[in-house]
Amino acid sequence: MKKILLTSTAVALALPFAAEHASAAIEGQTPRLQISGELSPQFHVLTNKKREENKGKGFGQHLAIEDSRINFDVLGKTDALGGLEYGFLAGMSLDTNETNNIEEARISLKNQYGTIMVGDTRGVDDFMAVGPWKVMGGTGGGIYGNMTSTYQPTSGVRFSGDLVGTPKDATKINYITPRFAGFQAGVTYTPHSAHDGAAKLFSHTNSGRVTQHFFPAQPFDQAQIGVGVNYKNTFQNGLNAQLSFTGLFGHTKNGKNSTEAYLPSATAINNLVDNIPSKVRNTKAFALGAVVGFKGWQIGGEYINNGKSGEPRALKGSNAGHVYSAAIGYSWNVNSVAAGYSHTARKLGTGFSKAKADVYTLTYDHKFAPGLEGFIEGNFAKQKTDAKYVNFVNSVKTLSADKDSFKATNDAVGNSNTKGVMIGSRIRF
Repeated sequence: MKKILLTSTAVALALPFAAEHASAAIEGQTPRLQISGELSPQFHVLTNKKREENKGKGFGQHLAIEDSRINFDVLGKTDALGGLEYGFLAGMSLDTNETNNIEEARISLKNQYGTIMVGDTRGVDDFMAVGPWKVMGGTGGGIYGNMTSTYQPTSGVRFSGDLVGTPKDATKINYITPRFAGFQAGVTYTPHSAHDGAAKLFSHTNSGRVTQHFFPAQPFDQAQIGVGVNYKNTFQNGLNAQLSFTGLFGHTKNGKNSTEAYLPSATAINNLVDNIPSKVRNTKAFALGAVVGFKGWQIGGEYINNGKSGEPRALKGSNAGHVYSAAIGYSWNVNSVAAGYSHTARKLGTGFSKAKADVYTLTYDHKFAPGLEGFIEGNFAKQKTDAKYVNFVNSVKTLSADKDSFKATNDAVGNSNTKGVMIGSRIRF
């Protein structure tokens, strides 16, 4: 009864303030719906050195609808609360291959003190970063673009421009400061990097068991923190400069029902060590990026250090990989061309050679009309790994049936080259 009375009193005291803010809100801008989106049909022609591997990704041609998205953005504004801009966004993928087509759902609140975003959306490690993908045309080129839909992955090679442990659109809270003297900072808190939407935390069954609904098969982070700082400025002489630092830090846990791990061994006969505790190292990764533009020219670069993020603690001498990438581009009238290069290197463990990738990209883009573009992108990827590590992957694939999840997601692939050309168009509105 005491709690009820206290609650009633608090509500009664708050009503005048609520009424005051409500009247102020009425004087603001009524929320309005804005719709935007894009869609890109692409035709890929490619050759892979190991065409028989990876469950059919080496057929030589590929037609896909990529980067399909439509955004429903509701925006409102009021003079209350320091001139608050508020809204929510629902981003829907148009990928007919997916059963869950909602990619993003979040609210945003913005005033003179900064912006808060809560929901299933990207973190500051994603949208505050700058790098060579802002220079390259086509699909973004190499490790940043849609080449990953067709290339042949080599065992142990890190072929990605994302920080290891990135939460993507997991449920999170973002805070971004206002921009001051060109600088802006942000922080992201993701309670559980595998949680999306309204997934329940736990449920109790009749037999007394407790189930965590979003417990994933792959490593995930709890209480993950993302940080970002960037600088953007255009100087009087026309020089445009962008710089960024982004990082991820989280308590990493291994996947569902994983009580042991299979580790490669440089000394064992079958390159395999069994019955190793499956604890993995925490996420500690960062990236430095830059883009400079002047009179139609742009140069960009990025360095990624993933540290030992997600690596088994029992495996010695391994890491999650480093990435070095750069691009140069030139735009004139309705045309733009760009060239890019990426190098990734990852230590597989003591006694093994590094797994490496070198990726070269050329792009050409042409604007036919406002919102309508055409492009052609060429990629060449050269991947190398240690043959003993490939034997390790193959050994795990041939183990008992309880390793089906490993078999389904890994192929034992040695050194592999991929040559690919992508021809596509894009409509944005």
